[in-house]
Amino acid sequence: MENNLINSFEIPKNLEVRFIDDTIGYGVFTTKPIKKGDIVEICYCLEFDTFIGHFLDYIFENPETNKKLVPFGYGSIYNHDRPGNIRWIVVSNNNKFIKFLAFRDIDENEELRHDYGDLYWKSKNRRML
Repeated sequence: MENNLINSFEIPKNLEVRFIDDTIGYGVFTTKPIKKGDIVEICYCLEFDTFIGHFLDYIFENPETNKKLVPFGYGSIYNHDRPGNIRWIVVSNNNKFIKFLAFRDIDENEELRHDYGDLYWKSKNRRML
């Protein structure tokens, strides 16, 4: 986890949202190559103590505090893939920020996706029953 505070951050200029299809909806794509380890985006988040029903598909959980986070920016639009080409971490001394990093080199026009994790899919299956 990061140990420094986020005092300022830029809105990514190399990302854009594109419609994929009626099943998937929208996704986030890069307009320029991104190198492994580069910061893709830093998102400010709303923080909650419990799950909020309307936001279940958009919630991240801070593993240190168990608080629920709903990110602004593109953070709630990234789709799932295993293993994904990006990963996320909560910026520790400033728990209301999520930092998305390139997990590997990412090509121009590639969709950015991260692994939602097993708990997400288990909760989604319970909601669909």
